[in-house]
Order: sequence, then C-alpha cells, then structure tokens
Amino acid sequence: MPGVPREMKRMMTDLVLPFLQDLTGGVGVIRRRILRTVGIGESSLDAELGDLMDSTNPTMGLAAHLGQADVRIAARASSAEEAERLLDQMEERVRAVIGSYIYSTTPEETVEAVLARLLQKADATVALVETVSGGAIADRMKNGFDPEDPVRILEADQETASLRQLLDRPPASEVARDLALHLREECNVSHGLAVITSGRPDETFHSNQGGETWIGCAGPDRTEVARFPFGGADRLTNAWVGNRAMDILRRILLDLEV
Repeated sequence: MPGVPREMKRMMTDLVLPFLQDLTGGVGVIRRRILRTVGIGESSLDAELGDLMDSTNPTMGLAAHLGQADVRIAARASSAEEAERLLDQMEERVRAVIGSYIYSTTPEETVEAVLARLLQKADATVALVETVSGGAIADRMKNGFDPEDPVRILEADQETASLRQLLDRPPASEVARDLALHLREECNVSHGLAVITSGRPDETFHSNQGGETWIGCAGPDRTEVARFPFGGADRLTNAWVGNRAMDILRRILLDLEV
C-alpha cells in the first residue's frame, strides 16, 4: 500500500475491499469459535461428529495438541449478530454429540485452569499419588491456581507404611480404587486421585510395549476407575495420562459420566 494517505484510501476502497469481499463470497463478517476438548483424540472426534464435519457454513475443523484437541467453528454472515447465531446453532449440535468432552470455549485455556476453578467452587481438596510421572500431574494441577490461592493439591508421601503396602501390589483396577479411597480417608481431603502404571523401562506412548495406566478417583459420593492402554514416563504419555486424570476428576466434580 502507498504511504500517501489519499492514494492508500483510494486503493483500499477501489481494490482491496472489493477483492476481500469476492474472496469471502460477498459475505461481510466471519466469526470463529473454539471448543476445547479433553479425554478424546482427534480421530475419535472426527468419527463422533460425522456429517457435521462436512458443513459448509459454519465450517468445522479439528486441531490436535499435545494430549488434547480443539473443535474450530467458523461462520460467515452479513452481520456479526447473524454469524454468532450460526455459531450458537452449530455449537448446540456439537454439544449434543460430544458435550461431556468440552471443557472450555476460551482459546488456549488449559484443563488445569478449568479444574482449579471447579475445585475452588466446590471448596474441594485433592490428595494425589502418581507412580511414574515424577510429580508432573501434581505440578500441572497446582499451576492452575494463583500463587496466593489456598493449597488444594496435596502430594501424598509414597513412603508411608500404609500407602507403600498398596503401592507394592501389582498395578490393577482394584489397586487404583483402593489407593484413591485410602488417600481420601488418610489425608482428610474431599477427593483422592491415584495414577499407577505398569512402569516397565521400555514403555512409551508409541512403543510395542505401550504399557497400562489405571486412574482411580474417589469423591464424597462416587469412586471411578479407568484403564488406559499406554504407560511410561515419556512426555506424550505424561500429557495424555495427566489430561485423563484431571478429566476424570473434572467429571466427578460436575457429576458427569466417566
């Protein structure tokens, strides 16, 4: 664009704006919305959403991140109000299919930030034990809070005799359940969260020996256990397992199915 204001304004009016209008099909406003999901992979999202992914206005796309995926919706319309109405309609249809996986509509918002708000709202506290990830999950959960917030995440001492007795058992579903219940009672918290893995040295997310992870979460009214077919201490496994652990706790706090 030329630097002289008069020439720049004329080029914008006569050339640039008409070009942009043709490029967008004559529609003047584009609005976008992001639905952040956790606990479901990109390929599973694509399969669940089915024909909605083929919509032309609004359009939909998926963006995979480390252990998490976004549903991106874009609508074109003659006004901002009409574009937002189209987004609202499409979001409603998406939520009808995958609503329990959506944890935020704020771009870049993390699972741990949302979980921190839920814990604060419920005045809940969590005792956590993780056998392989070296405190990575606890660190993420703590990072969801402001430094001046009351401490709500307690890392249990794995060397206490009662906890060691449970941890020395071969990892399995019932061990994860017993650990979560034990943490809740012994640490005097509202929720116990146990993350145990098979822990073999050659386990990574993509290895032939992918391992296994069991997550147990005990709250005041229910206890849930889930098994995932991967283990290890690599970065991708830690991200996926951490997200799954926080998602199970999120679902219990919101009374959603695990």
